Amino acid sequence: MSNQSVRLEAELLWKAGFNKKFKNIESIQLLVLYAQRTNLNPLSLVTSCKIEQSKIVMEVETIFSLIKSSVASKEIEGPYFNDDGEFSSTIIKRKGIQYKSTFSMEDAHRLNLLDRPSWLQNPSRMLRNRALIDTLRQAFPEFTVGVVTEDELEDNWLKKSKNFLKQLSNTKNSLVEKLKNITFVIKVKQQTSQQAPRSLSAGKTKVLGSCNDDCFAAWNDDDTIN
Repeated sequence: MSNQSVRLEAELLWKAGFNKKFKNIESIQLLVLYAQRTNLNPLSLVTSCKIEQSKIVMEVETIFSLIKSSVASKEIEGPYFNDDGEFSSTIIKRKGIQYKSTFSMEDAHRLNLLDRPSWLQNPSRMLRNRALIDTLRQAFPEFTVGVVTEDELEDNWLKKSKNFLKQLSNTKNSLVEKLKNITFVIKVKQQTSQQAPRSLSAGKTKVLGSCNDDCFAAWNDDDTIN
């Protein structure tokens, strides 16, 4: 499929009503290219996916169903699950090669996932989904490159937000230190001794004051990013 045909198909889907779902026609064009890469129907993609942060976002069940509907379905054995409430293990075989991933509640705690509504409502399902998407990425990279789940998208957004806040905090601290080192001076223009004020000699400078810790008493440092 040429670039022109990809554009024409994207325009057709855009005019068909998907302009209400996607921000721009380029988002649909991205899904058409993904469909071309994976030999999938573009219409099924635009109805089941969305584009956020330049990523294709799908539920893990949707990703697996798309794989099952493709020619790659003949190469799949599994998935096989092993769950005990504290961890979930997933095995998928493709062309006889076994791929396995495990995700535990300890992993979820380390990644600060347990307070999310989806994890509070159904932690065992979320554990299984995390293990399954990791296994699918190993077994079917052509379907998963550039694709994230809703849960992983939240990871990405949270990481970017924390990095931004840390940079903002570092900038604030750097600015404070620079301001503390500033000394305010006034310089008297060259004048005759009769015109110059008695307190200042002509051509001299006088220190008016400098920034110190009292200047920043109102700055709340309790909001430091950990």
